[in-house]
This record gives sequence, structure tokens and C-alpha cells, in this order.
Amino acid sequence: MQISGERREEPSSSRNEAVYEAIERTNEQVLSLRTDIAMIAEIVALHARYHLTITPPMPPSKQDEAFVLGLERFKAFAEQVDRRVRFGLPLLPETIGRSGNSSRSGSEMGGGASRPFHERQLKKNPTVWPS
Repeated sequence: MQISGERREEPSSSRNEAVYEAIERTNEQVLSLRTDIAMIAEIVALHARYHLTITPPMPPSKQDEAFVLGLERFKAFAEQVDRRVRFGLPLLPETIGRSGNSSRSGSEMGGGASRPFHERQLKKNPTVWPS
């Protein structure tokens, strides 16, 4: 574009560059979300398979008591999810960080390594849902 014999630089190249950078950032965010969603889907699937394959059938006489306990645990679970989401405290990185510290002994991690920590805690206090 020329005005009065002077040549002015086109603002479109800097605008195009800014748009390209914004698209690149968005693309990176989408790829990150895809990875997070795939990981979450796998966690849910593994969790469901775990509970469906190891949870023994319960006699009808104990189902009412188990239902009440299940509701209490679910309420605690839902409250923890709400709190973690509201305050931006995702459990997954924290858990991966803990599991990556293999130098800790079994006693430092809460006891015997044959069962997951949350199972040991639930055995001690069945109304507590692991955080």
C-alpha cells in the first residue's frame, strides 16, 4: 500500500503471524486434552474391570448395609472430586509422582505392598474413602 509516495508495511503479515501462533497454541491444548481424556478413559475402564472381577457376590442379607456404606463412600468421593476440581488439585499427577518414588519402603508407603494403600485404609476404617 502506498500513500503520498511512501511505502507502508502491510499489517496483515503480523496479523497472520499472530493468528498462526494462536492456532498453534490451540492445537497444542487440544492434543493435551486428547491425551488427558485417553488416560482418564483408560483409568475408568481399568477401575471398572478391577471392581467387576474382584468384588465377590454379596448375600442379600448384607446388601442393605452395603448400599448405605456405598452411598456414604460415594458422597465422600463426590465431595473430593468437587473440591479438587474447584481448587485445581488433580490427583493423577500427585499419584504418579508418589508411585514414581520407588525408593520409599513399604512401611513408608503405609504398610504391606501386597495390597494397594486404599484397600488397607478401608479395612481400618470402611467409611473413609481414599483421597
